[in-house]
Amino acid sequence: MVSGAAVVVNEVTTVGSVAALAAFYASGGNVGVSSTNSTGLANTFGTGGQLVNMTVGTSPGASLPAGLSIPAAKINTLADILNSCTATSGGAACTSLLTTAAFAGGSTPSDTLDAVYDILRSPANNVKALYALPRDPGLYTGGCKCGT
Repeated sequence: MVSGAAVVVNEVTTVGSVAALAAFYASGGNVGVSSTNSTGLANTFGTGGQLVNMTVGTSPGASLPAGLSIPAAKINTLADILNSCTATSGGAACTSLLTTAAFAGGSTPSDTLDAVYDILRSPANNVKALYALPRDPGLYTGGCKCGT
């Protein structure tokens, strides 16, 4: 990505960014690294550019090398699910998402960013319940038929 380039912030870029940064992410939107692992953090941002195209808000990213594939359908499906909450001013849709995103033994996330993080770090948890949440399938093209 070029310095000063426009960046799209949507559900797809949120999911892709959290997926790429998961090793350095902590609840509450905190991203950090020890002073000895700055290269790891820099490489993670490169991975983010392969998962999502930050300038148009789609998956896969523009820097994905030819011949490689990423789980774009899963990223788009999770973005569709996330949209059930972000397209509203809160309420039942958000409560359902946050409750369903909580991983076994963990607390309910307090926001959608932490919900995505919890879903990604415990991907087998509540799959059918997540997929059953109200959503606009295909809002982000190429979603999967996961959990059915």
